[in-house]
Amino acid sequence: MARVKVNGVSLNYQESGSGPETIVFSHGLLMDHTMFGPQRAAFERQYRVISYDHRAGFVRMRLAARYPELVRTLTLMNTTAEKEKLSNRIRYGFLAQLVKLIGPAPFTPIAVKELFGRTTRHSESRRPMLEVWTAKLRARPKNIAHSLLAVMNRLDVTGEVSSIRCPTLIITGEDDTAQPPENSQSLAAAIRGAKVICIAGAGHSSSLENPDAVIAAIREHMQPA
Repeated sequence: MARVKVNGVSLNYQESGSGPETIVFSHGLLMDHTMFGPQRAAFERQYRVISYDHRAGFVRMRLAARYPELVRTLTLMNTTAEKEKLSNRIRYGFLAQLVKLIGPAPFTPIAVKELFGRTTRHSESRRPMLEVWTAKLRARPKNIAHSLLAVMNRLDVTGEVSSIRCPTLIITGEDDTAQPPENSQSLAAAIRGAKVICIAGAGHSSSLENPDAVIAAIREHMQPA
């Protein structure tokens, strides 16, 4: 695993493949770069592919808004530009304090329910993947609480993302309860020309729950007009 130091912090990253263009995968809260393993395998034959670990989330939409020259196309998955609801900020703020004290292991079932939809949680074929990620979530360090607090207390950036002008695909999961499909519709309304695709049988981790559908959606989105 390669590492790069950014603002004094050492971050893991993985680079593979080659091609005239680069795809960068940026993972969500509590996850890591391996959540895009299926997509990496699919795209590294044609593209240079980079995925990396970072400390929080909600990065890519800000990059596209602030540095448009760096982004040709944008795919946003299971996300929103709005701030978190007050009820969730209170709930997860309390949970973060407990994680700081005793670690995340006792709260893993909560995380699994938030990150994976009901179809995945009741699927025999997806059980091995779910078990791998359950173990990863259980093993997260106590300081993951800082990322949880940062994401829960994020600002509303709806106004900022309205300046995005690159072709934008928004992927949502039909079983996503953390960021329901209606949130993706609101996000699409803020970005000119954005297209929304709902992934069947997926919750908040579409790239893992229905990887083939996500690959197909991204591949179509990246084709030249």
